[in-house]
Amino acid sequence: MKFSKVFLFISLMLSLSVNAQVTVVEMTTDTISVFEQETQSERSIKSARLAMLASAAFPGVGQQYLGKSKTALAFFGMEVLSIFGAVLLEKYSRQLEDDAHGYAALHAGVDARGKDERFWTAVGRYADMNAYNSDNWSNRESGYVYSSESMNWKWENGELSDEQYQKRYNGFRDASRKIHTAASICIGAMIINRVISIVDIRASTRYKAHQKENLSFKVTPSFSSDFSAAGINISTGF
Repeated sequence: MKFSKVFLFISLMLSLSVNAQVTVVEMTTDTISVFEQETQSERSIKSARLAMLASAAFPGVGQQYLGKSKTALAFFGMEVLSIFGAVLLEKYSRQLEDDAHGYAALHAGVDARGKDERFWTAVGRYADMNAYNSDNWSNRESGYVYSSESMNWKWENGELSDEQYQKRYNGFRDASRKIHTAASICIGAMIINRVISIVDIRASTRYKAHQKENLSFKVTPSFSSDFSAAGINISTGF
């Protein structure tokens, strides 16, 4: 008799257990994200913005901040080369221009103090101040005529002819302009390096964000229609 009661009690418990399992997933309510994806997304956006600002200041810093060491080294190396190139080339350009002025002072008697670009161009085109003034008078450009003694020059005839002295003078100036152009290219490379660095960060962070959006892990509570049973549904997406 006792055995039959025990058997009846166990059967009843198993029946209730089966019914509970069946009704666990009858109703699904709100969805809860375990990893707080919105917070991670906001942090990712802030990190990307900070990295782009850092690379705008100095390319490569933003990539290093995001852990892209090899890419950071490439941008950093390009920036350092561009800076040194711009500084050294511009310094050499100015040195060549100073050499041209010194050469004109030595072989044409030029007073190099306080002269503008128009004057130095005229020195390279005309044998002396009188020839320059004569040409301006004939072209009715009297406003450009030099009358002060401090503006006077005359290429000498020594070991070389006046034209050969002028040619060497113009050679210094031409070389100076070419080197200055190369320095400007280095400055342009610095600007381009920044733009590419920022675009690289933007592209890589958007790609990672897209990947994270495709990965999901959600936990949803579930209740039976009469709230007599409850359960948890776990879903993942790739």
